[in-house]
Amino acid sequence: MKPLHIAIALLCGACIQSAAAGPLPRYQVEALAAPDLNEYHVTGFNDHGQVVGYSVNEGDPEDWWDDRYVSYLWSAGRVQRLTGPENGLGAKATGINDNGVILGQRLNEEDRPFWKPVVWQPGAEATPLPGRIDGALTHDINNNGVVVGEHYFQGSHSEGLVWRNGQLTQLQNLPNPNQQDPWYGGALGLNDRGLIVGYGSITVQEVPAVNADITRAQAVMWEENGNLKVLDSQIEGWEFAYARDINEAGRIIGTAERFESGGPWHDGQQAALWVDGELTLLGDLGSQALDITEDGIVVGTNKGDGVIWLSDGTMLSVDSLLDGTDAASWDILSVQAANDVGQYLVSGRVDGQLRYAILTPVPEPESVALVLAGLGLLGVRLRQRRRAV
Repeated sequence: MKPLHIAIALLCGACIQSAAAGPLPRYQVEALAAPDLNEYHVTGFNDHGQVVGYSVNEGDPEDWWDDRYVSYLWSAGRVQRLTGPENGLGAKATGINDNGVILGQRLNEEDRPFWKPVVWQPGAEATPLPGRIDGALTHDINNNGVVVGEHYFQGSHSEGLVWRNGQLTQLQNLPNPNQQDPWYGGALGLNDRGLIVGYGSITVQEVPAVNADITRAQAVMWEENGNLKVLDSQIEGWEFAYARDINEAGRIIGTAERFESGGPWHDGQQAALWVDGELTLLGDLGSQALDITEDGIVVGTNKGDGVIWLSDGTMLSVDSLLDGTDAASWDILSVQAANDVGQYLVSGRVDGQLRYAILTPVPEPESVALVLAGLGLLGVRLRQRRRAV
């Protein structure tokens, strides 16, 4: 017989499972407590409903580097300030995996303007990632503790980085025909298999419409052996493409940007999805794809509206899925992330303020009845077991 707590968990999971099998569930909104500072941002979300982010306490308006950063963990309805480093300008938390390991970057007075990568093990202070490198931005961490990011050289170029098994490796970049020109690349996301996605620069060309040289960005994937693969992005007009994340099935999401001659700098950006190497644009101009679940659900924003794209490409506004009074009071602007237990991390406006919140499926009545019936059956079996003893 399964332990009681495992059996109860399985039965409660049936609420979400049954809802997923039929029509989409309604969602209730749990607002995150706002740190008492000028502004804050959320940057990571895991399958336990834990959220990480950071706040910015603005310093001297004439000195951008005078801002102070504080990192936070939201867990079980509480907000906790992450400790360390004590000196300097603080730290930004940028991600969290399902084991509760938090990723980030710190900035000290003597290091500025170069961020340095750190991790927080559960309940511990920030510790630096291995490798002596200045100017590293961290972007994602998988459940095996592998970290990806980018190394930036002020005013010149950047390159993708991966920290794996205690070793720092610089990722291959796309070749630039003119070595005198800047070149750019960065690793933005990865899955547990070790596939890494991001962007790389291909070339620099003069664009008469803006009378400037433009670095053309291309979405890329680094395979387990480190080989670089260019993703299809044949979009009409001048193109920029960035791959942001990848699930275990190899589905990749990101953003494509289009430049039309004679138009503005960027004519618009659009959510992008790569399946088996083939690119599909999602939503409208003005959309972004920000995360993808293992079931292939893509989340993001479309013209200022928080949306999800189902695996068949159907786009739904999250506002239409809110339950009860939440539907009347919240305006969801963006779905920042999704986890694999059916929750969404969102930003939106409520009472005229910008807030972040977690959306959790509301069990359907038949699902609740199923759980109650199951708990009753468990009680009968436990009483029978006691009598037998």
